[in-house]
Amino acid sequence: MSRLPDAAKDLLNRPLPGWATTVRPDGSLHNTVVWIGLDGDDVLISTAAGRAKERHLERDHLPRPGG
Repeated sequence: MSRLPDAAKDLLNRPLPGWATTVRPDGSLHNTVVWIGLDGDDVLISTAAGRAKERHLERDHLPRPGG
């Protein structure tokens, strides 16, 4: 896994919300505002057990980063 650049860490360490987009079972997109944090070079997003984004990510096994 690649190292997260310092400029990205600086941005992600700011107290700003972000967006997480997951894919519903019918193929439509599910967008939610999330809090973002860092654990070393790992980007963390907030969710709660049983929420739609958690279920979608569990079903798909991995997030689908944009860009």
